[in-house]
Amino acid sequence: MMALASESANFIPQRFNAKVPKTIASFRIINCILLISRAALICEYSIPVLYMLKRRQRRLLLPLLLCCLTFLVSVIVYASIWSTFSEEGASRHLYRAWYVILGFEVISILVISSVWRAVSFKNTHVVKRMGLLTIILLGEGVLNTARELSDTALHAGWTAEAFGQALVAVLVIVSIQHLTSQG
Repeated sequence: MMALASESANFIPQRFNAKVPKTIASFRIINCILLISRAALICEYSIPVLYMLKRRQRRLLLPLLLCCLTFLVSVIVYASIWSTFSEEGASRHLYRAWYVILGFEVISILVISSVWRAVSFKNTHVVKRMGLLTIILLGEGVLNTARELSDTALHAGWTAEAFGQALVAVLVIVSIQHLTSQG
């Protein structure tokens, strides 16, 4: 995650036209990070599959194998586009394949978790983490709103318009929090 975050600063698709070597290297690094992360997910899902095969438990074997297959397809696509990020380069919009792969993965995993309830997201840490992420994002919204309002009040004073903006911003944040915390 840290590697992806640090390298994403160099992800500027407009530079891909200019054939800037640093940017092309950045695209290849991001592609490599995505490939390795999917390979790690295959390993992670393979461990319970091997355990189930050893214990002759077949109930969750198919959904876990389908998850492995989903990530294997992703790894193959990432590996196949690896060499196309070069200075000779193929299509300058090839990075859009990442979005297609991501969509494929999301849809596949959601379908698998919807069909097989034993591997669903209900009552898992994912739901709790999404709730915590919502609180973090709302907190960032409050901080940014407060910063902008203080700048506005510092330069123009507390006019009726500034007060209205503050009220609307607070109402939007509270409404979002209320909507997302509903079970």
